[in-house]
Amino acid sequence: MMEDTTMYAEGLHVTAKCIFQSSNINTKKVMENLTGYLNSDIEAQRAVAAASLSAMLESKKPEKPAAVTEIVGHLAAKNSDQSAIVNIHADSVIKVILSGLEDNSSAEGFTNIAPVEAMKSLNRILPVIEHSRIQDDVMSFAMRLRPFFESGNPVIRATAFALFGSLAAVVEKQTVKETFVQEIHNVMVILLLHLNDENTDVSSTTRAIFKLLLPLLKSESLNNAFSYPEGVAYGRHLRLICSCLGSEYAEKIPMYLNLVIGYFRSESATLRANAALLAGNLLAQASNSANPDTVPSHVSPAVIHLLADKEPMVRLRAAEALGLMYQKASH
Repeated sequence: MMEDTTMYAEGLHVTAKCIFQSSNINTKKVMENLTGYLNSDIEAQRAVAAASLSAMLESKKPEKPAAVTEIVGHLAAKNSDQSAIVNIHADSVIKVILSGLEDNSSAEGFTNIAPVEAMKSLNRILPVIEHSRIQDDVMSFAMRLRPFFESGNPVIRATAFALFGSLAAVVEKQTVKETFVQEIHNVMVILLLHLNDENTDVSSTTRAIFKLLLPLLKSESLNNAFSYPEGVAYGRHLRLICSCLGSEYAEKIPMYLNLVIGYFRSESATLRANAALLAGNLLAQASNSANPDTVPSHVSPAVIHLLADKEPMVRLRAAEALGLMYQKASH
């Protein structure tokens, strides 16, 4: 059976999974015994150990986050094993992490830790896994992160943003680069809003990942805009960034505006205020574009409506946004 690598790997996986479906397995002791065989000189021993650890993850036997992280780390380390059979099981950790991200029931809390642990685990293995072997999965991961960008939990938001940046750093395949660049534009509004997050860790993380995204965007002006030291006023920074977007990605402005208006009804006063200011800056850029008629007509009235918001901060940002729009229109 060793001659048929795929069949042998599948056989090991099915056998190991059947074993771990038993409720009487002491996963801690099993882990301790298996990890010792991962570095064995005997290929079959490494294969069985990798298959068993993979089956443990898939069966959700290690319930503690630390144990999950440990197994992911062991499997990621075997990604470059000389044995094709071992590699098959090491690669299976990607499937397990993807399934963890699909379980987004915990996006607003810690009733199920799987998604945030999945994101942290992937962030740990990206630097050591062979980039060529993850190219086909990059977009699957990136697109599954969107719900977590919106989480009310700052730990989850920061973890998701950090992982998005890490994914950008491993993109190599040209077709994946092109698709990832489009995804950057799809989440640009979310990223810009969270540059001024209520939580400073989230703000710092969001700013930091732009350094990983900018090489894909290939924009010298955006590079300059993000070269300002941390602590520059959000309003000033947003004007610089939107000026760059208006000059280099004018065709994206209508999409950005349609996305930002959704945050005018956010429960977070900070997000509503940020959204108003971002909308004002984008509308100001749109008025300078070659096709100002493509700008959604409902955005300006929506900004005006925010002048009656219950929060002073939101009313202030809405007034500032209208001022930006008027200044541009009068020139």
